[in-house]
This record gives sequence, structure tokens and C-alpha cells, in this order.
Amino acid sequence: MKTTGENKFLLKQVEEKIKRAVEQCIPETSRFLGTHQLSEVLVQLKHAADQQCSIISWGGFDDAERKVIVAVPFYTSLEDVAPLKVVRVSCEGREKLEHGQYLGSVLGLGINRNLVGDILVGEDSADIIVLTEIAEYVAENLIRVGSAKVSCQVMDIGHLNLVEAGGKLINTTVASLRLDVIASAAFGVSRSKAAEAVKAGALFVDDIQRQTPDFNVGVGQKITWRKRGRAVLTDIVGTTKKQRIAVELMIQRRK
Repeated sequence: MKTTGENKFLLKQVEEKIKRAVEQCIPETSRFLGTHQLSEVLVQLKHAADQQCSIISWGGFDDAERKVIVAVPFYTSLEDVAPLKVVRVSCEGREKLEHGQYLGSVLGLGINRNLVGDILVGEDSADIIVLTEIAEYVAENLIRVGSAKVSCQVMDIGHLNLVEAGGKLINTTVASLRLDVIASAAFGVSRSKAAEAVKAGALFVDDIQRQTPDFNVGVGQKITWRKRGRAVLTDIVGTTKKQRIAVELMIQRRK
């Protein structure tokens, strides 16, 4: 996937910020990055971390689509750095609010999209993940979403109200551990269609974009197929008499 001029500028800023934090051994957090942006930055930063400072991508929960990159020095922890907060928005009426309405109302406060992470929508409330630096501002100024009155409360990220993802564990056999083969088994499509999607840049392994179908997937690695869902290769059970590989996969498909 080609990087636009705007993206190149953004990614360069993130890379320089995190590298500087590693060199000075100080905690630092980037803005939120989308899937493709995160992949590009992680590739560029893979050699930047050292024994004095770790580089972590974090969106508040494991399956977050939008994440920040955090430089965490040896003398502290991600929990102590606390780069993210949750703004819990409760609706005072009976109106059912959608993701786009919450996002639009937050951006209507003059906040840039890269300061806002995932938004988890429940029945009568939503948890909005934001950078810690803007959490109080959002909570104090967000009084309406659409036509509905709302109240807000800032909470630590550990209080995030995760919506049940509905994961499904499946056991199957595959010819190999190639990315296109595993994706085919996990998402119920032909191998050729999976290979096309890989080449088109639609699949990510542990947040890194992979565009070669013969990339080998390891146990514990997460495969994300944009707009389809996620799958984790949880175990390699063994080999069948026909020399196929028996695997266990945890599938989370988008609704």
C-alpha cells in the first residue's frame, strides 16, 4: 500500500518522537494510529527498542482497532504511564445512539480524530477511549450526542466495558501454516480469495501488514482481516495420516 504525503509526515513525526523517547529513556506516547499507519510505524521502529526502553502498541484492550505507540522505560510500566483514559458517556433519554453519533459529537468539540481511539457502544452508554490529556475536557464539554442529553465520567482504562466479541473456537486441518491457507480456514473463503486479499494489503499479523501469502503464521499470532474479523492460531495439535496439520483457531468475526 502506498503511503500518502500526509501519512508520511505523520509517520515520520511518530517515529522521531518514539526514537527520541527511547534515546532519552523517558515515557512518551504517540497519537492514535489506524491499522495501516500502525503497521508502517511498527516496521520502522522494530529496531529502536533496547534493554532500557520497550515499545508497546496499545489501544486499551487487545483487539482495539486504533492504537497508540508508547515508549516505556525500564523504571516504569505501561500501567504507571497510563496514556489512555475512558470517557463513559451515559444517555439520559431512551434514544438508541450509534457509533457515528458519538464520534461526531466528540469531534464537534474541536478535537482531532487522532486523539480518539475506539468507541465501544452499549445499550444506553458508550465507552470512548481517548488520550489522558484530553479526557477531562471531553467529559466536561460533551453534554449532547445527537439530540440526546448525556453525562460523562472519566475512568481508568481498566474499567473499560468490553462488549462481548462472541469468539468461536474451531478445530480444522490445513495443508500448511501459510497466511493465505490459515486465513482461508479461519474466514471460510477459498485460498485464492485469501491470497488476493493478502496481496491487496487487507491482512495483518500482530498489527503488521503482510502482503506475501506464503508468510508462516505461528502459534499465538493474531490475524486481522479488515472488515471481516480476527483469528488467532491458538494451537498446532499434530499431523494427520494424510500429512495435513491439525490446528485450533479462535475466530472473532465482525457483525
